[in-house]
Amino acid sequence: MTYLDTEDNVVLDVDTSSQSFWEKGGFKIDNPWVGEPNNAPFNRDFYLIMNVAVGGTNAYFPDGQCGKPWTNTDSRSANTFWNTKDQWYPTWNYPATH
Repeated sequence: MTYLDTEDNVVLDVDTSSQSFWEKGGFKIDNPWVGEPNNAPFNRDFYLIMNVAVGGTNAYFPDGQCGKPWTNTDSRSANTFWNTKDQWYPTWNYPATH
């Protein structure tokens, strides 16, 4: 069971009573979790890293629109984004939006 903050806020509940996650995946290589419970590797505490990416160069955000401070051909787009923080940071209305 996967939940956010408290166990009554379930966001994912996968039945592993008769089949392990590994078996459900149908992998063709040896199971690295042999001898572990069916819910392995999720039977141990771990952290998820949630990334809010900036500086993308895949043309998802077109150049020259909405004040985008980097270009899709910029090899240092993340640096450009950070170096122009005086331009975009005031638009975030922090801490009112926090």
